[in-house]
Amino acid sequence: MIGIFDSGIGGLTVLKALKEKSPQTDVVYFGDIKNAPYGIKTQDDLKILTALGVKKLLENGATNILSACNSVSAFMVLEEIGLLSDVPFGIVEMINPTVSEFKNHSGEILIFATPATIESGAYQENFRKHNVEIKTFPIAELAGAIEFGADENEIERIIDEATTGVSQDNFDKVILCCTHYPFFLDKFEQSFKKIGRKVEIFDPASVVAETALSKFNNNVGDGELKFIISQDSPNFRKMVEKHFANYNYTIEVI
Repeated sequence: MIGIFDSGIGGLTVLKALKEKSPQTDVVYFGDIKNAPYGIKTQDDLKILTALGVKKLLENGATNILSACNSVSAFMVLEEIGLLSDVPFGIVEMINPTVSEFKNHSGEILIFATPATIESGAYQENFRKHNVEIKTFPIAELAGAIEFGADENEIERIIDEATTGVSQDNFDKVILCCTHYPFFLDKFEQSFKKIGRKVEIFDPASVVAETALSKFNNNVGDGELKFIISQDSPNFRKMVEKHFANYNYTIEVI
């Protein structure tokens, strides 16, 4: 069983891609809504939350872990994570599959992400290994606004402010390095059009899902889908119903 970990609804974008590719894969998903959003927390706090999240998934039947939160992905290779279980388990995170997709890119890439993801330096370090130039731009408010169901006008305002802030920069690709952001990928496209920029916007969900399915090829089962959340959320339940109506699933608040 693959355990997917995120601060809330963001990881549903990765889960959706994974289930579309392999409906029979068993998945347990942990959304740590009680502590959301992760993107504005300190690196020390995120290290603790990462270990607690992985532990929850292992306790609920996960045999391998997919971190669907960019803000904690930098901590998924810590030795302490491996010590959470006597049985070895695999780990897939967001950063390496995303970077691999663009390791031969010749232009400059713009990364939109949470402050915590950018402060970790993980994307910068990994792209540097491939001599790929990137520019990072933090959006402090967006993940929380999406997580807690803010009005679309407010979300559009935040995105417009972000695209305006990079309007004069030289880039030809945009990567949405927060799993919450692709829920409003169309808003990013519209916002760039407003400032006269035509760029390719990339959602890493598909390549991350493919990486997990390839690495965890023994996880095909009966298609079990179980959600556990640290705090109840009408918005989480609404998003699950919207995107997973064709699957049998359970939601448990723990």
